[in-house]
Amino acid sequence: MEFIDVGIGFLVGTATGTCGSYFAVKYTDIRKKKEHSSNQKKIFKSLSKEHHKLFVEMKSDLNNPKERYQFDFYLGHRQGLSSHGDGYVYYIDEHPELESIIKLLQSKSCISKISSGYKGHVSQYRFNEWFVNQLIKWNP
Repeated sequence: MEFIDVGIGFLVGTATGTCGSYFAVKYTDIRKKKEHSSNQKKIFKSLSKEHHKLFVEMKSDLNNPKERYQFDFYLGHRQGLSSHGDGYVYYIDEHPELESIIKLLQSKSCISKISSGYKGHVSQYRFNEWFVNQLIKWNP
């Protein structure tokens, strides 16, 4: 009888520990996801206030139905930028400190650099999905 009690106690303890661990991980992941989403919204709100003109232009580009799945863009000067390939172009002449803003957006994981400018080519960037979603929902 004593062995049965010990066996049942062991099984109940193991099941309790396993379930406890499972639910702890599950709800921690949910909490972290909510915190991450909230943090992204705060970042976007702050950046959109600081760089309103650029964000309005980006939103306008992304709302173009012909370019629905286009997330790539380039930086350039009005004069001197010839063939840049597919993607939007944001001109350094129109946005003061555009290169610094782009570096800031990279550091906040809003965009990713996908190619470096070399031999006369310009750098290519890509909007990250969460940033695109925030831009589209944004009401300037």
